[in-house]
Amino acid sequence: MLTVGIYGFNITKVTHFSFGTMFPTCKSISEIIKKMKSRDELHLTAFLELDINDANECRDILFHLTAILSFIEQRPVSFGYSLRKHESMGNLDDDYPKLINIAYSIKSTGIIIKEDYYSKNSRRYFIEAALNKIIIEKDRHYSTLLHKNVQVFSTPQR
Repeated sequence: MLTVGIYGFNITKVTHFSFGTMFPTCKSISEIIKKMKSRDELHLTAFLELDINDANECRDILFHLTAILSFIEQRPVSFGYSLRKHESMGNLDDDYPKLINIAYSIKSTGIIIKEDYYSKNSRRYFIEAALNKIIIEKDRHYSTLLHKNVQVFSTPQR
């Protein structure tokens, strides 16, 4: 089982998926909104605990989830830093990064799918459906469209 930090994704509720579970680092709506307003850093907002043992499958899921979550937020979302064996989500070492600095200003056209505090399951349903379409159905056109959309705001603007 692999547990990794999620940076820059707006989540306030524990959310279960077929591939694992997302655990928010804070459940306060005002606190997450404040973190999401940052234009030069991505805050640690959640952890993803994958229920998959195959390392290649985990990498594939994280790659596509990065694009899916970034698409939802219409701004960069990043996975990084797996928990060490002695760490837990509630007991992190002091050197576990709580934020990632971005070398360019984060721009966003606004979210595509309502946050979980406004619409409890809409993001969960979209994430499951998108991942199934990309990985199980192997829909290349959908995958290309999603990844190209993410490139627009993931590339530094001058």
